[in-house]
Order: sequence, then structure tokens, then C-alpha cells
Amino acid sequence: MPGASADYKSLFALYSGLNTLYSIATEAGNKNTSTLQLSQLSTAFNNGMTQLSKYLGQTSISSLKLTSGVTQQNQTSTASTPQQQTSYLTVPLNTSGDSTAAVPAFQGNVSFNVGVQLGGGASLNVPINLSDMGSTPRPWARSSRS
Repeated sequence: MPGASADYKSLFALYSGLNTLYSIATEAGNKNTSTLQLSQLSTAFNNGMTQLSKYLGQTSISSLKLTSGVTQQNQTSTASTPQQQTSYLTVPLNTSGDSTAAVPAFQGNVSFNVGVQLGGGASLNVPINLSDMGSTPRPWARSSRS
């Protein structure tokens, strides 16, 4: 197509290759396909996959990321993150044992920072402003007023 962008041409070439592979696979699945034809179709399909993989490795499409592989419903990794020691510097805010009890420290217009130390050792302060919640109920900070 005259004036087509490079991305359009790349996508069309990819579509054409995939469509050809689909046609080969469909013909190979035909019950009337002979053993000789099946062998030839298999060779053609494998060659097409090789060409398509090479094309994908050499082509970039600005708004599309493609990768070859096998689709799986799930994946399990053996990678893990080391357990980090947890420590709190704040005094206990609710010592009543009742998780629904009002916590005086959270009543009214309250703002504070939560200091976090990241895995690499860097520190980060996360600002919290409970008044930004407006009239949203805070059962963990319930007021004793009716």
C-alpha cells in the first residue's frame, strides 16, 4: 500500500506469515492429507516458523511488543525474595484488644508519615492524611460520638 507506515508494513508481513502458517496447519489437519503431503507440510511449517521467528527478532513495531513462546495457563517460579526482618518504631495505638474500639490517635484531622526502609537500604517517607478521607467511615478509627 503506497504511503503505509513502517509499522503497518511490519504488521502486514507478520499477518501474512501467520496466515500462511495457519493455512499449512489447516491442510495438515485435513483427514484426506496423505503421509507424503503431511511430511511436506510439516517441513514447510517448520521453515515458516523459523522465518517468522527470525523476522520477529529483527523487527520492532513501535506500539506492539511480541515474543514467541508457548501459551500456558499458569507458571510457577523457583525465584524467591529473602525474608526481611520487620520492625516497628511506633508505640501500640490500640491496647484494648478490641479491633473495633476507637483509637484516640486517629480521631479528628490527623496526618503523619510512614517511614519505610527499602530493600536496597534507601529510606522513604509516605505521607498519610486521614482528613483526605472526608466522611468515609473509618471503623478502625471510630469516634465515640453518635
